[in-house]
Amino acid sequence: MSDSLIARWPLRHIVLWGFVSLTVLSLAVAVLKESWILAALPAAALTGYHFLRDFRLPFWLLLFSIPFSAEVSLPGGLGTDLPSEPLMWLILGLSVVFVIRNGPLLSARTLRHPISLLLLLHLSWTAFTVLTSAETLISLKYLLAKSWYVAAFYAMGLYCLKQEEDYKRFFWLIFSGLSLTIIIILIRQSAMGFAFDGINTVMGPFYRNKVMYSALIVMFLPFVWFARKWQKPGSALRWLLNAGVVLFLTGIYFSYTRAAMGGVLIAVVGVFVIRWRLTRPLILSALVGTAGLLTYLATNYKFLEYAPDYERTVYHERFDNLIAATYKLEDISTMERAYRWVAGAYMIADKPMTGFGPGTFYFFYKSYTVLSFQTYVSDNPERSGVHNYYLMLAIEQGLPGLLIYLAFIFAALLFGEHTWHKLKPGWRRDMLMAAILSLIIMHALQVMNDLVETVKAGSLFFICTAIVVNLSLHAKKQSLTTP
Repeated sequence: MSDSLIARWPLRHIVLWGFVSLTVLSLAVAVLKESWILAALPAAALTGYHFLRDFRLPFWLLLFSIPFSAEVSLPGGLGTDLPSEPLMWLILGLSVVFVIRNGPLLSARTLRHPISLLLLLHLSWTAFTVLTSAETLISLKYLLAKSWYVAAFYAMGLYCLKQEEDYKRFFWLIFSGLSLTIIIILIRQSAMGFAFDGINTVMGPFYRNKVMYSALIVMFLPFVWFARKWQKPGSALRWLLNAGVVLFLTGIYFSYTRAAMGGVLIAVVGVFVIRWRLTRPLILSALVGTAGLLTYLATNYKFLEYAPDYERTVYHERFDNLIAATYKLEDISTMERAYRWVAGAYMIADKPMTGFGPGTFYFFYKSYTVLSFQTYVSDNPERSGVHNYYLMLAIEQGLPGLLIYLAFIFAALLFGEHTWHKLKPGWRRDMLMAAILSLIIMHALQVMNDLVETVKAGSLFFICTAIVVNLSLHAKKQSLTTP
């Protein structure tokens, strides 16, 4: 199947003469109107032409843009990520044109894969809870954003990542951009003596805060580690990737983010979990442990005993003080999460089946809060969420929404483990292990954050899931053709 949307167009010379005419006309109008932005129209048209010839190009450009994308506020209280989100819209539109001209973008066996079916079920339930939402317009915006994330990263990941050169292109595009932003931020930090209390001031415009920065680094670190095996020992590229591992670890350390540091250890443990086929018992243990903890906290309102001391729960200006405060339940960021989690538990009890609607937590949680968990930052001027993606799903989409999502992510991990043991040693096996580890890190980070609908972490989440699907289908095809 051709990637070109104009391969069968007749009279292609008309396109050429049309471009020449547009160039002359736009330059003339730009001179007359003294509006030099009009002079960019030919370049925009030429870019659009190449996108039509190979509509995978916006996907590759989107990958490179991920580390550089900046959050921009728009009139009307809206916001977007530039340039990544417009590229997602473009990919979605081009995908529709491609399907109209060439038929289905993805094969039937790809769409019938259990992971794809569970993702479609997850999106369908999200759409259903939009209909029952207490804030329909907000929930509809959430659903639309979710849809183009899935189209741009999951569907296009399935379509574009097939051959070895595709995976290598994916790696180098993100690695180069991400490495550059890490270097820039480290230089900024060095100018201020790597001070802990100023970490968020050096993140812009690339990252909203240190959480987004460190999450992207730690999730991509497994790919950097395994990409080293593509190069010959002692080669320049091998040394470059060795330096890349050091750079990424340095970025994680000086991000002063506890979750990201823990993510590195989780990735190391994850390698042995996959090799020893421990994913299934680990998932079961996590579910039983979570259920036991919730039961313990709910019995006789035991959770009230862990309410913070309002006067002692403050912001810390030294990282070592922050670590000590975490153990003592005196860290303001941790206890502010507890403040919202308690409210979230009451919200789930109030609407357990369909929730309050996607994207609506902020608008309703304050009436469910328990004052004894309040902190100095509980006024929440930045309108941030509950800081636990699993809890957020249960609050906004009900317990069925949470269960569907858990089935989706557990299926990706289980298929990943099963496929890794079926693949022969080589680049596919290494790429799959990196994708699984990235997913494991993401799921761990989600306990303390809401990251799926962010371009930094959400992009890798859906791409890694697509990698698991593609390589599991490859392994199945390989097993069928092997005598």
